[in-house]
Amino acid sequence: MEDCPNNTDDRFFLQFELLKIGKKKRNNNK
Repeated sequence: MEDCPNNTDDRFFLQFELLKIGKKKRNNNK
């Protein structure tokens, strides 16, 4: 992947990864 912070696709991907991490953390707190 190219290093392009202004790329909206990268931002969407980062938000998606954060969502997955958040879900994992929530599952671990059960």
